[in-house]
Amino acid sequence: MERYYTYGVIKKMPVRPTREQTEKLRSVSASCIAAVRNGDGVLDSAIRPLKPGMRVVGPACTVYGRQGDTLMLQRVGDAAEPGDVIIADAGGCDALSVIGERLSYYICIVRKCAGIIVDGAYRDTDGVLDLQIPFFGRAADPKLFGAIGPGAINVPISCGGVAVHPGDLVVADDSGIVVIPFAEIDETIALLEEEA
Repeated sequence: MERYYTYGVIKKMPVRPTREQTEKLRSVSASCIAAVRNGDGVLDSAIRPLKPGMRVVGPACTVYGRQGDTLMLQRVGDAAEPGDVIIADAGGCDALSVIGERLSYYICIVRKCAGIIVDGAYRDTDGVLDLQIPFFGRAADPKLFGAIGPGAINVPISCGGVAVHPGDLVVADDSGIVVIPFAEIDETIALLEEEA
């Protein structure tokens, strides 16, 4: 997909799930959501939590960057709001890290984002684990390329083979990661209530 038109774009999240919608899905497993959605929106299973027991639910604040490039992950903390889930398209590259302890600290501890999901590599695993934040990624790799750009924030991305738009609702746990399109949140909640 040609993405040159998004280079350098930093947008506000255009839509946002309500607190009530988010709370209704806070304790529902990714497996249950995937079942009622017939597998739609399930990210590649290679994107895993750093350790068992991690879970995050919240609106998707999307990040697009080239493989190995950290520029927009350095900027996303200032663009996101507390409770947002940072979900980054780093091209699925598992050989160059795009985030580590320092950026994770700023995004989740200072700026109060709910968690981080990266379709790419990360570094400083022990340090990120010490932060006790929900963190999901494809692979650990200590190599760092740098902040070159271009990239974008809150634009449509592809993460783990799934189209993700800013404001979609993300549910991630040990079972996997599911993205519910904003327009389908209420329908998904209704399906889950029927199954209960």
